[in-house]
Amino acid sequence: MHLTIARDNRPTPTGRTAGLKSRVAGHWRGEVEFTAYAASPAALPQKGQTIGLRIYVNAAQYWEVRWWEIDEKSDDVKVEGSENYSCRIHAVFRARGGGGVGAIVTPAGTTWWPE
Repeated sequence: MHLTIARDNRPTPTGRTAGLKSRVAGHWRGEVEFTAYAASPAALPQKGQTIGLRIYVNAAQYWEVRWWEIDEKSDDVKVEGSENYSCRIHAVFRARGGGGVGAIVTPAGTTWWPE
C-alpha cells in the first residue's frame, strides 16, 4: 500500500511584509494505491465508488481516512485455480462523500482533519 497526504501551501503577499510572501495552508489532497482481494469479482471495489480505509501501521494501529474516490482500477483475472480475485486500486482523497464529511485520524487516535 502507498499513502500520500499533502496540503497545498499558497503564497500570499501582504503590505505588512514589504512585498515578501508568506504561506497560507491550502486544501488537503491525498492519494492511495493498494491491492484489494475478494471471493468474487462483484465484491471488489468499483471505479467511481467512494470508500473509507484503515491503513495499518502494525497489527493494532492504523490511519483511518474517509473518504477516497476510486479513479483507477485494474483487475487481475484468474481463469484457473482457487485464489481470490484481486484488483489494483488508485484513489484520491475527497473531503465529502459516503453521506458526510470525511476525516483523517492518526494511528494514535487523534483526529488530524478536520482541525
